[in-house]
Amino acid sequence: MPEPDSDSPLMLVQIISPDTDLDAVAPLIAKSGTSWHASPQAKFERLLRETQIPIGLLCKRFNHHEFLMVWCIGC
Repeated sequence: MPEPDSDSPLMLVQIISPDTDLDAVAPLIAKSGTSWHASPQAKFERLLRETQIPIGLLCKRFNHHEFLMVWCIGC
């Protein structure tokens, strides 16, 4: 969502697979030695910090009842 009068986004939105637990590390990732062992929420928080966008919405595809509003303090 772009900020009015600017090219900078106000918020990031990420849609993930409906069978993904927002707070858990995926079992295959946890067993692998090559991937970053973090939950989708932790990865999204990192993305917000790296892009300096303070607010994001992490939600599951086809599931409008489960979403997570993430606020990055210090962005």
